[in-house]
Amino acid sequence: MEEILVEALSNNGNDVENSTVKKALTQRLNYDECLRLLLDVGAQIEALRENGIGILSVTKSDILQLSQNGFMINPNILSFKCDDNGQLRIDKPFQKEKGMAPELEKIETLPTTVSYTVAYFSLKQLALDLLDIQSLSQLEPTKMFYLLERCARDNPKDRTFMLI
Repeated sequence: MEEILVEALSNNGNDVENSTVKKALTQRLNYDECLRLLLDVGAQIEALRENGIGILSVTKSDILQLSQNGFMINPNILSFKCDDNGQLRIDKPFQKEKGMAPELEKIETLPTTVSYTVAYFSLKQLALDLLDIQSLSQLEPTKMFYLLERCARDNPKDRTFMLI
């Protein structure tokens, strides 16, 4: 999994070869740093899907900050198999967290399947936490606002990771 994440970061313009992991995120980020994080994490979520892997959500504790200003999903994050249609097969228990996609809140029995876009939904809460703000509307009308608005749609089929 780590190879997939590193390759996604390299393809996203990060100098991963000359980077060292700093540590898990603990501090607040500014707008530009948070946007960089979202772009890095979004690229990694997509790369994982392309390799048959998916994650349910991303929280601050799931992100490693690299010395070259990049951000990597912790390779030890809970992951699930993802089919060619982007469906995750959830076959093991997981902890429900603030900011998770609504369909995850409704799961009562395993195994079940959900769209890999559940991870995109969690990016809204991640950004709010990292920017130390209470509402997405505080970012309006920035590019990040519209990116997160598309990621946090209730219908999994309507969720997209697209920065315009």
